[in-house]
Amino acid sequence: MLPHVLRFNEPVTAERQAWVSEALARPGAPAGDAVAALIASLGLPNRLRDVGVRENQLDQIAEESMHDRWIHTNPRSIDGPATIRQLLDAAW
Repeated sequence: MLPHVLRFNEPVTAERQAWVSEALARPGAPAGDAVAALIASLGLPNRLRDVGVRENQLDQIAEESMHDRWIHTNPRSIDGPATIRQLLDAAW
């Protein structure tokens, strides 16, 4: 999920994300891409389906995630389950 969340938050955290890219030896690259490349280089799963999440679970995950306190402290406002569903679709 992290590369997708970084891409979602980039409009409001670009300066801080630049530090992430630099730390991963990819200065100038979007942090979401730099983290995705790190995940791939480690041979780790990069999609939700790769870890057993089924597409028919995404709506429920989006709905239930709204109860997680971290959703409400995200740097970029998340206005409801539809926003979470977009992130889940990108990661699925």
